[in-house]
Amino acid sequence: SKDDVIVKEMNDILNYRGPDANKVKRYSGAVLGHTRLSIIDLSDKALQPMESYDKRYVLVFNGEIYNYKEIRKILTDEYDFVSDSDSEVLLNAWMKWKEECLLQLNGMFAFCIFDTKEKTAFLARDRFGQKPLFFKEEKNRLVFSSEIKALLIAGVKALPDDKSWVRYLTTGLYYDDNRTFFKDIQQLKPGECAQWDHSKGLSRYVYYNLYDKVSNNTNNIDIKTAANNVREILVDTANIHMRSDVPVGISLSGGLDSSSLL
Repeated sequence: SKDDVIVKEMNDILNYRGPDANKVKRYSGAVLGHTRLSIIDLSDKALQPMESYDKRYVLVFNGEIYNYKEIRKILTDEYDFVSDSDSEVLLNAWMKWKEECLLQLNGMFAFCIFDTKEKTAFLARDRFGQKPLFFKEEKNRLVFSSEIKALLIAGVKALPDDKSWVRYLTTGLYYDDNRTFFKDIQQLKPGECAQWDHSKGLSRYVYYNLYDKVSNNTNNIDIKTAANNVREILVDTANIHMRSDVPVGISLSGGLDSSSLL
């Protein structure tokens, strides 16, 4: 069909992001595509779109869930895993907790889970927006991708969003809200998720806001304790990020962040 061809073209333009696999599959109410960069579980069992064991839910997922092993231990008694991937952990976490699974995740991610029974979709972006999720809401359908160029391939016109451009040129701020530089192309904000329904359209809500966390923090610890805490968190973060079935490297910019991680 026409939609199958469009999603295939969207996939192809993003193939450099995921050169290890390219897959498109049609469902009743949706066409989903995914290009894969294999990091955890290099086998075909971890390919996406990934279907739940009962075939009801379908996942397309960009990113990595760093604490997938810990979450898997919680889920093992209820779900039979067929792969060693973090993708399957995310899919089963959704089946157990629905949108509250977001509170369990330590990672960088943008994903969509399509419900083949209800013909609805759930989309989410990680707490700090490390992985992007762009979309165009149209009558009776939603087109989304991890890059804007794929939406342009899908037929969205490349028109400027004047308010975004004025704001950027006068203040230097950009992409910290739902707007983009392209008219009619929006994005999920960091820490935001959304529910899509063919009849009701898109409804969004924020599940994590850093400023709420900061404003509620009443810790009065000294500098030495704070420094030790930061070091412990950095070490734990480095360890958990190195969970990989491919070689791990680090890019050094010479700044404080990459030097600290090294």
